[in-house]
Amino acid sequence: MKFKINNDTWEIRKANKEKMKELWNKITGEDTCVFGLTIKTSQIIYICSDICKEQQIKTLKHELAHCYIWEYGLYYS
Repeated sequence: MKFKINNDTWEIRKANKEKMKELWNKITGEDTCVFGLTIKTSQIIYICSDICKEQQIKTLKHELAHCYIWEYGLYYS
């Protein structure tokens, strides 16, 4: 699914826990499984497909908050 925020197009993708772990490891070097991941450089939000629907919704809300923070410059560098 794609959406626009602040004139940028983002995409939401689902990935299984192995793919989530691989993505997280690539970014952080940590061998940990996560429920969600927001990647600003590629403008993609990943949500783990192996968790229940209720947790997927909570995770998506959390990841959308990261997206909003980056898009509107509400972070400290």
